Amino acid sequence: MGTGSNLLFNIISFIFAALTIIVLVLIIGIMSDAMTPPFFAPEPTTIPPTSVLDLGITPTRPFIPTFTPSNTPDWTSTPTETPQPTATDTETPTPTVTNTSAPRPTFTPSPVDASVEAPVAEAPIAEAPTTSFTPEPSGAEPSATPTDSPYRFILQPGTPTVRDNFANGLACAWQGVGGQVVDQNGDPVIGVQIRVMDASGNAQYTISGTNSAYGPSGWEIGLGTQPASATYTVQLWSANQGEMSPSVEIVFPGTCDQNLGLVNFVRTR
Repeated sequence: MGTGSNLLFNIISFIFAALTIIVLVLIIGIMSDAMTPPFFAPEPTTIPPTSVLDLGITPTRPFIPTFTPSNTPDWTSTPTETPQPTATDTETPTPTVTNTSAPRPTFTPSPVDASVEAPVAEAPIAEAPTTSFTPEPSGAEPSATPTDSPYRFILQPGTPTVRDNFANGLACAWQGVGGQVVDQNGDPVIGVQIRVMDASGNAQYTISGTNSAYGPSGWEIGLGTQPASATYTVQLWSANQGEMSPSVEIVFPGTCDQNLGLVNFVRTR
């Protein structure tokens, strides 16, 4: 077994030694230009020329078709401009309001009906003009027909008048004045100040629309707890505008059937 292994090793060693010698020889040959690679290339062979058989045919140049491009314009999309609608501002005429002043109605006194009790005569007041009135015939509603007046309010026809107290439950245990303030159409005018002044110049004030017993724009001022002979003046008054109506005088006789002075005012403008 040991002899066989040594023999194989010797053979391999001999082969490697022989290859080493061959490689050294090749390297030396290359370095001395004695050998050029490739070392084992075959010798070049010369190919004998071939004769061409002359058949008498002259070769012709093959026809190559030529393509001449035509200048055909490509189809192009030409945009068409669509006109847009335009808004035309149209000026709308502004209506004008013509203020037509209606003629003021005039108050025409009606004939006195003998069946109607004549009102108490009023004493003239020097400091302010008073408005006279004529009672309407029995059964007809008094209607205000204002005339040209320097005041914004005038007395309603049929007032003032002195009568029994109907507006509260005090009956004869009370004396005072009351009424209402309306416009030309009979609609209530609320918020107007009323001034009542006695003979000594003492004044009391109230506002229309504070006592519905006389109407939606009713007012009332109490002057005593029992009937007494006295004289008062009633007038619409404003702290900013002063006198807004003529001053009217109320004379109480001191009886239970005439302990309420009823005074109504109508707005003229």
